[in-house]
Amino acid sequence: MVVKLLQHEHGKGRVRLLKVTRTPEKHSVVQLEAQVLLEGAPAASAYYDGDNGHVLPTDSVKNTVWVLAKKHEFASLEDFGVILATHFVTKHPDIISVAKVKLFETPWERLVVPDSKGHTRPHHHAFVSTSPGFSTAYVVARKASRGAPTVTVQGGVDGLKVLKTTQSSFVDFFRDDYTTLQDAPDRLVSTCVTATWSYVPDAGDFTARAAQIKRVLLETFAGPAGVGVPSPAVQFTLYKMGEAVLESCPYVKDIKITMPNIHNNPI
Repeated sequence: MVVKLLQHEHGKGRVRLLKVTRTPEKHSVVQLEAQVLLEGAPAASAYYDGDNGHVLPTDSVKNTVWVLAKKHEFASLEDFGVILATHFVTKHPDIISVAKVKLFETPWERLVVPDSKGHTRPHHHAFVSTSPGFSTAYVVARKASRGAPTVTVQGGVDGLKVLKTTQSSFVDFFRDDYTTLQDAPDRLVSTCVTATWSYVPDAGDFTARAAQIKRVLLETFAGPAGVGVPSPAVQFTLYKMGEAVLESCPYVKDIKITMPNIHNNPI
């Protein structure tokens, strides 16, 4: 019996880094965690024969993330993902045909405090951790038969916690023998949004694009400030959020949203 590999990849996850950019005017920080997975037919020899001659060590993958982060300036997670993914398939085309890079950003916000003269302004080098959800990016570079590799870019947000204290309901649902849930014509709705979207080629400024998408998601969830918007089900609100992004953001090809219902039962 001959057993064949259907698919194989290897790489490194949980590669953490903190990049500090220092100028006389201010210091800036970017903290992220990277996962890199590499594919290449020659690496099959490691599985079949125990021959590691075509396997880039995962320690080298980790070092590459650190070195490229230090060497390059980048304006967004997506930009750094493109730098990383294209590096592996262009630097080692004989053994790597596909590089998949997933990035997670830890958000830091510059502190705004009084200066030595009592004037409130942004601090030169001090930050506070914030948690309005954290940004994600997923970039895949594929070696081309000729020319530059093909690159696909996804952006995203994870851990975006949102809450409404009214304008939410859940009624007239299907019931079976084990249903005990009662209709809730007015309830709290709380969820933690995870969203991933695919950019069209040449999407432009990823930082500005991601900020607009996040703003559309939140505005659609909340509705107008004075009155809100009805939510007859989390599913309905999720659909409307995705619909709003696709209608108002032409640089987004598709979007996937996950919104688990976080229950807050009245007492």
